[in-house]
Amino acid sequence: MDTRSAVLQGEGIPAPPYDAVMPALPQMVLNLAMLLLLLAAVAFLLIRWRRARETWLPGILVMLGSFLIPLVWDPVLCHLGLLYYPEQGQLSAGELMDRKIPTFMLFGWGLWLVGIYLTMLYLERYRKASLVWICFVGALFFDLILEEICLHAGLYHYYGNHGPRFISLPLWWLFMNGALLVVPAYGMMLVRPHFQGLRKILWVPFGLVIVVVVSSGLAFPSWVAINSPDKGITLPCVLCTIALVLLAVDWVAKEISAGGPPMQDVATKC
Repeated sequence: MDTRSAVLQGEGIPAPPYDAVMPALPQMVLNLAMLLLLLAAVAFLLIRWRRARETWLPGILVMLGSFLIPLVWDPVLCHLGLLYYPEQGQLSAGELMDRKIPTFMLFGWGLWLVGIYLTMLYLERYRKASLVWICFVGALFFDLILEEICLHAGLYHYYGNHGPRFISLPLWWLFMNGALLVVPAYGMMLVRPHFQGLRKILWVPFGLVIVVVVSSGLAFPSWVAINSPDKGITLPCVLCTIALVLLAVDWVAKEISAGGPPMQDVATKC
């Protein structure tokens, strides 16, 4: 056993599987698949940008800023007890706070932020509460399928006191990822009228800011539980997190159906 694991387990705190090795073939396949999808997303955004620049330039800036998320936020998640990326055999994109982050997370967050921006545009255009819930449930299923493949391949591990799991994925994190599509999308709708002129550069860090705010705020009960030696608080904290997620999504759905923020004229051209 790694000495760091022994120290943590001696204090009753869940320890990452430091001895785990990231498998080479699944890592290479995922990197290639994510890169190709991201290149396709870039091509899509550039084509749309040529037709309606005011609508699609923010999407490009948000995608560029998305690379900050795995390099800044993911190491924090690792230390908070959410998950661990095996460092042995890893093709690393960077390191922060003694945690290496694999390259496929750069591509993955880029795709996710593009998805958030597209969701924002279509919620802004159609303004239906049912569309919010459809996006939320779709994100749940997409995340479940993708993460189950990654978990079974050994690309990363959820190691904290997560409580109930759906197959291998912590139940609270599954709901959290659904919210990480629709709630940030509504946040983009709120700030979009204000990010004009030179303020457009604020789209670059906005993806990092909104993801950190949503995931740390709604999931605060679970963050308390996953590193606690008292497993008795895990289930109540998980249920509280799921309740907060559903309340937030329901609030977004009601705001969207009630009209939400003013519609941007350029959004109707997308």
